[in-house]
Amino acid sequence: HFEATNDSCSFVVKGIDLIFRIEERESNKMIKIVGEGKMPIKPKFWIQLIDKGPYDTRIRLTLHFTMNMMFKMMIKMKFKKQLQKP
Repeated sequence: HFEATNDSCSFVVKGIDLIFRIEERESNKMIKIVGEGKMPIKPKFWIQLIDKGPYDTRIRLTLHFTMNMMFKMMIKMKFKKQLQKP
């Protein structure tokens, strides 16, 4: 199941409705996308295009996640286990 408009898209992954909406856009420069709905992790990301010269455009991707406390603790424990492995 996938639906899209000019400003949003939604789909289902393992029974969770994922909804993404364009929050802000600046033509040929930047787009900000936010996650909405009942996701355990609320993503927000920016895609920036940086013109460095003729035939040289760089991309910068910035990710930000907000998550509930229970999910944060689960992730923290998994990272800690991975960091302690030799």
